[in-house]
Amino acid sequence: MSQQNDGRTLQGDPQGIAPYAITKWAAQENEVPGIRDLRGGADLGLIVTNVADTAVAPTVTSGQYQVLNPAFTAANPSFARFFFNAVRTADPNFAALSAIFGPGGYLCTNQDALLVPYGNTPLGDHCGSENP
Repeated sequence: MSQQNDGRTLQGDPQGIAPYAITKWAAQENEVPGIRDLRGGADLGLIVTNVADTAVAPTVTSGQYQVLNPAFTAANPSFARFFFNAVRTADPNFAALSAIFGPGGYLCTNQDALLVPYGNTPLGDHCGSENP
């Protein structure tokens, strides 16, 4: 069995199969600082469908990044990945936390820099919404 998210363990076998998170592969492809490229020549194959699992991020203007393809997750909902930031309204720091996670907050205004290089699809209109 191959080590997860490490294509080098396939030793160049074109028929080899290994567990690899799409976003991990994309982050390694995107050469994110601090992320080691462990792909070892491995490429992602199709899973269950003919829809490619990665695509170039549609909203990033500072470069071309591979991200989880929204069409892939639409065709394969079990492979979808969701981000949640839960904040209790009764928390004494609710206002400060809402400023970070809300529509105009830091995470939403910097989503391309914080999420996209790591292979995550941009949040788009769902950033800061209560019910994406």
